[in-house]
Amino acid sequence: PVITETEGMMRDGRIQIGDNDLLKIHFLDSALKRDIESNRSRLIKLRDVGHIDGMAALLDAMTVRQKHWPDIGQQLQNKRLP
Repeated sequence: PVITETEGMMRDGRIQIGDNDLLKIHFLDSALKRDIESNRSRLIKLRDVGHIDGMAALLDAMTVRQKHWPDIGQQLQNKRLP
C-alpha cells in the first residue's frame, strides 16, 4: 500500500524532488519487482553499480507517514511558504 500511495502522490505532483540530482539518480537506478504469488513488490537495482538508497529512504519515510497519519497527520503535511 505504501508503494502505491507514493506512486500516486508522485503522479499527482504532491511529491516533488526539485533539483535534487542525487535523488533523481537513485530513482532512475531503482525499480519495483512484483512477486505474482504473494502480490508483493520489492525494490531492486536496475544495474549492479546503481544506487537506490534515496528511493528506499523515501519509501521508509512514507511508511512512517502512513502509520502515524491518523495521530499527527496535520503536523506531517507540507506547507507552502509565501
